[in-house]
Amino acid sequence: MQGRNAEALADDDMAIRLDPKHPLGYVNRGQTLSNLGDRVAALASIDRAMQLAPGFPPALDLLKKIGTGGKPAAEPSAEAAKRHYQTCVFPVTDVGPPKDAMARVIDACTALINSKGGNDENRALVHLQRGSMYRRLGKFELALVDFDESIRHEPNSALAFTGRGNAYRGLKLFDQALSDHSEALRLKPDDATICNNRGNVWQDLRDNERAIADYDAAIKLDPTYATAYYNRGNSRLASGDKDGAVADYRQAAKLNPSLKQAGEMLQKVETKL
Repeated sequence: MQGRNAEALADDDMAIRLDPKHPLGYVNRGQTLSNLGDRVAALASIDRAMQLAPGFPPALDLLKKIGTGGKPAAEPSAEAAKRHYQTCVFPVTDVGPPKDAMARVIDACTALINSKGGNDENRALVHLQRGSMYRRLGKFELALVDFDESIRHEPNSALAFTGRGNAYRGLKLFDQALSDHSEALRLKPDDATICNNRGNVWQDLRDNERAIADYDAAIKLDPTYATAYYNRGNSRLASGDKDGAVADYRQAAKLNPSLKQAGEMLQKVETKL
């Protein structure tokens, strides 16, 4: 069932954060990653367990169970790696690329990940981008694995935490989503997108007061952020502030005429006033 493995992965990560030197946490995480179909990440987790406790029986048992998947793919040539990196790097925006472009990004990232080459910075970026594509495609559990790996390689990546928060939100794991967005804000408090994303989770939880506070913060940081105005309009409307909602929908439509939802909601609310 969708979400069950995601909950297990969140629990595994919490166990590792509480006791990062205990190999069993990494073994459990490896099993969850294997269940999600990511053998490369699972093997990396088992490898960490073996580093902490060489010959650790549960790690050896899991390694035997899932197998090594053969030899790792050869690291691509410098020219091929450069092409892959150019393909897999896509700007983080509210509007994603077409599905065929996302598929190309995923393929390029996967080639780099399977090669096991690159440094921590490279691998953090590649997992971040593939996770972003999976999230946009609604493959939230696969996205979680990549954001998790990105954070493992770069623990201070605000983008990876907010991406994982968005994936948790897609799975309706709101507590985990709030935790990740809050950590992203701690790492990068001047990011309007992160404020908006956490506001979306509060909105899902129907906590309009906190949602509006986050949208206020996003708009203060970026007064041209049309999506934040639209989202705040929704929360204002839900809280009974129709005039405030109209003002926000109007501003959102003005700032971004292609944001059709804003114009539609403006017309709908004005009709009822």
